[in-house]
Amino acid sequence: MTRQELHKTRLASDYRDMCSIKSPVFSWEAVRGEPPYVEEYRWHIRVHTYADRDKPIDSCTGRTILPPEYPTLAPETRMEGTLVYHPNWFSNGRYCCGIYQSTESLVNYLSRMINSLQFDPYVTNPKSPANPEAKDWYLRHKNDKSMFPSDHLPPLVANCVQGFRPIRKR
Repeated sequence: MTRQELHKTRLASDYRDMCSIKSPVFSWEAVRGEPPYVEEYRWHIRVHTYADRDKPIDSCTGRTILPPEYPTLAPETRMEGTLVYHPNWFSNGRYCCGIYQSTESLVNYLSRMINSLQFDPYVTNPKSPANPEAKDWYLRHKNDKSMFPSDHLPPLVANCVQGFRPIRKR
C-alpha cells in the first residue's frame, strides 16, 4: 500500500470512528476534506480544566489537523480562543501528545487529549513539559484532590481506547 493509500484508508476509518461518538460533552465538525476523507476537525468539549493558575474554565474548543503524512506523523491539535494551562500544552495552544504510534486511532488520540485536559495522572507527563511554568504549578498541586483530576467525563465511545485507563468516579 502506498503512503497516499494508507493516508486515505486511515482518514476513512477515523471518520467512521468519529461518527460513532455519542457524547453529551464532546461535539465535532469536519472543516476540511470531503467525508470520509476528512483532514481537519473542529471540536468542542465541556470539561472543567484550567486556563491559568487557579482560573478554572468549563469548556474548550480546538482543531485537530491530520497532516498529509498521517498516520506516520501524529495529528496536530491546537486550542482556539481560551488556551489551557497544562504541562503538556504549549502556551501557544498546541497539544504535545507525547509518544504517538501510527496504529493509534484518531478517537484514541482525542481521548488521550481530553484526559490530559482533566489532568488524568495516566496521561499528564510532567517529565516532558511543553509548558514548564504549568508543570511547576501542577507539581505543587497534583496531590490536591479538590483540583485533580479536574473532571470526570464519560469515554467518547464504549471501549474506544484499548489499553487506556479512563478516570473513574470516586
